[in-house]
Amino acid sequence: MLGAVVTAVALLAAGAAASGEPGAISYRVTPSAKITKVSYYLDKYKGTETLFFEIAVKNMSDQPKRFRVFVDIPDGPSAAYYYPLAGKPPVLKPGQEVSEKLPLVIYNRLPSAFSLAVDEIEAL
Repeated sequence: MLGAVVTAVALLAAGAAASGEPGAISYRVTPSAKITKVSYYLDKYKGTETLFFEIAVKNMSDQPKRFRVFVDIPDGPSAAYYYPLAGKPPVLKPGQEVSEKLPLVIYNRLPSAFSLAVDEIEAL
């Protein structure tokens, strides 16, 4: 059961940035990726109220790519996630999009602001 839901759906150009005001979301996105959805909410994780992010990333290049999504909350934790999490090889094909639900286990409230960064990384 969701305790609280806040959704920010973002159809963003690569490198788009929010205004930097309190409550703002800032973005830094590699040109080969596009963030197509961002939502965050509180839900239970192993019995504890936890902040979750759901972030969708699309490969905008003409080559298979793997990405690292970095979430940073100024007054809280930071976490990095790999997109895709698995695969042989673990890459997104050109034009492919993947969405992941990402818990920040030690944070149990909605953030007043946060930043997202998407970087290209080498596939394993």
